[in-house]
Amino acid sequence: MDDHCERIGKWRPGLYLVMVTIAITAALFVQPVVSMVARAGMHDPLQPVHSGIPHDALFDMIIDGHGGIAVGDHGLIVRSDNGGRSWQDLGERLGEAALLGIAVAGRNAVIVGQEGTVYVSDDRTTWSWIDSGVDVRLMNVDLNKHGLAVAVGAFGTLLRSTDAGMTWMPVQVDWDAYLTEAGYEPHLYDVAVDAKGCVLVVGEFGLVMRSTDGGLTWSGVHNDDASLFALHLRPDGVGYAVGQRGMVLRTSDDGLTWTPLATPTESNLLGVWSSASDEVVVVGIRELLRSSDGGTTFVASDDPRVTRSWYQALATDATKENTGPDINADADLYAAGEGASITRLVD
Repeated sequence: MDDHCERIGKWRPGLYLVMVTIAITAALFVQPVVSMVARAGMHDPLQPVHSGIPHDALFDMIIDGHGGIAVGDHGLIVRSDNGGRSWQDLGERLGEAALLGIAVAGRNAVIVGQEGTVYVSDDRTTWSWIDSGVDVRLMNVDLNKHGLAVAVGAFGTLLRSTDAGMTWMPVQVDWDAYLTEAGYEPHLYDVAVDAKGCVLVVGEFGLVMRSTDGGLTWSGVHNDDASLFALHLRPDGVGYAVGQRGMVLRTSDDGLTWTPLATPTESNLLGVWSSASDEVVVVGIRELLRSSDGGTTFVASDDPRVTRSWYQALATDATKENTGPDINADADLYAAGEGASITRLVD
């Protein structure tokens, strides 16, 4: 098998945060412990471009040449037709379940969520409910231009589709072969699928799984104590994964090996993005970290809109992504999260 699969720079955060739980409420109001790396103040001009009611939340977001879509709690879906500069809640709700992940390829789009929820569209306007065959929480999904889709979820759920999400088949994995504790079925939080069918999955126990045959067979390439909630793999083979207690991992070989990076936080990190010039942005609970040197050093924001809230999704126009010398010179980067807020991150 070819270990050097073509990549499309897929990145999107995948953890579903149940905002009504005591755990998340506590996380927002308990000051996180600072790690050995000194925290430096970063007075970022953050430009809010959308907000909802306080109990709303957005969990995933995409922006590309066809427009932008963000999805969230209780079937919430908001749209942008100008590259993310403004967003509209059209009053549309796709059911009552939380929508946790969205993937697009061309005009095709797939949304996944709680209770095995799957919606598909070939015009990004009209959505059809699809029977996924499962009733567990689906945390995230990715889709390539050939119609290969992989969805991941609770208790080791891995689903595979070859027709852009119209039909799904479960993938069985021998988890005992990849985990030190026998009998566990780890929650899987994020997935990336490239044009040649190379797939990466991250989840509990620091798990990183890799497939080079479209998700049919898998190899475990990393595990640890801290769960990993999101990943971003660039076309040049460099990528990042983020998770619990300030965990950030970096790969430079298409996800075959991973190296931990030092960060100035022990907060849970929920989303990550990077550019071809090794600018890195990480968001999470009360945190926004930025690096201009591939994660060698990070600077944390002290903006109250960050330190009193949380962000999970990061998105930029795919037609501009990774083209400029820094993260916003040629592409605007946006973060989405609590209160259905969407904010433009400005250098």
